[in-house]
Amino acid sequence: MAGKEVVYDNSELKKLLATFDSYNRDLTTEAKNIIYPTMREVMPGSTKGYSSEKIYFIIFNTHEYSRQHIKYWCDLWTLEKNEKLMSTASVRKYKDVCKAVSDALLEADRLGVKLIKKKEEGKHYLTDLEQYELNKMQTNNTSVEDLMEYLKSLIDSANTL
Repeated sequence: MAGKEVVYDNSELKKLLATFDSYNRDLTTEAKNIIYPTMREVMPGSTKGYSSEKIYFIIFNTHEYSRQHIKYWCDLWTLEKNEKLMSTASVRKYKDVCKAVSDALLEADRLGVKLIKKKEEGKHYLTDLEQYELNKMQTNNTSVEDLMEYLKSLIDSANTL
């Protein structure tokens, strides 16, 4: 009898990656050099290689590491690429790989490794949700003062981290 699934939060990495969603365009060589070896460490005996680009796609889009979320994003990837849908066992493996890569990227960031090419040090970048909220406020004709107040609250909350 299997135990209850452990679900891992990915919000810290999501905040770090902000809206830099392209593996090829946005990630530094250093970040890419973290992803592939980490994947190999987690699945050393695997005969089928994992795509670094696919792993980044999943960790960029997933707010939490659960089998359900990993399967959703894997299925979305495979449908776009006309690949075969994966089995439950594969989803579990992808979850392990994504969690390990996420941890490795966060550790590298803590050690001062630059992960994103265009990201300037000391500046704050909007997450997808924050960008959505800001766009919604603009669409609703929110005043400039209220928009600035919202942006100031984002900067203040980022400075307290």
